[in-house]
Amino acid sequence: MRRLACAPDTRPLISDRNHLGALAYCYATREEDCLPYRTARDFYARRVAPELPETVLTAILLVSPGRSLTRRGNVAELPRGKQWFDEGLPERLHHFCTDIAPSLCPTPPTVINTDGATPETVLAQVAGVLADAGLDQTAQRLASATAHAPRPPLDPRFVDTYTQLGGLEAFGHPFTPPIAHRGGTVQLCRLGAPHHDPAGHTRLWNPLGPGPWPPPGPAWSR
Repeated sequence: MRRLACAPDTRPLISDRNHLGALAYCYATREEDCLPYRTARDFYARRVAPELPETVLTAILLVSPGRSLTRRGNVAELPRGKQWFDEGLPERLHHFCTDIAPSLCPTPPTVINTDGATPETVLAQVAGVLADAGLDQTAQRLASATAHAPRPPLDPRFVDTYTQLGGLEAFGHPFTPPIAHRGGTVQLCRLGAPHHDPAGHTRLWNPLGPGPWPPPGPAWSR
């Protein structure tokens, strides 16, 4: 899901993850130790929805459950991703996005069906949503973006820490180049994906086990 916020006299905010995405996961998962959907929905109704302005827009990039599994190779690359290859989960996510999400947004979301669409076509459609929201410059940048950017390599400065804390299994692949941040350098990886631990619980992946997260110490890739 993509939430696009556009309000007069404010800077636009584009978010790849939002409360609607959390609700979708709570609805779709059937793990007993996960936050129940009813609890998450009630909290959303009490504390989040009343604060959302009408100018908040949401675009949902939708794919059919079967196509979703096929695009991802039908097999999880890492153990933590296995639950996403249970066909029932993407089916429930699909149902949430089409039948439930519209009632949870200030403005019904724009649903873009990506089945059979090229990445360039999808980018063009999202750019159209941005343009309709008045975000012309952002729309132009997106329309001219490449849909086939190569995956960036892990920066050598992070290799030792990355390896010591669990490597690919813990952090996933980098998806940005090194970024200057607060006087240092960071590189974003797909950290924090839901994972089935050895006890069968679903939780955020923590390669260090119980304790503070993120861990103290030298600069690390996050």
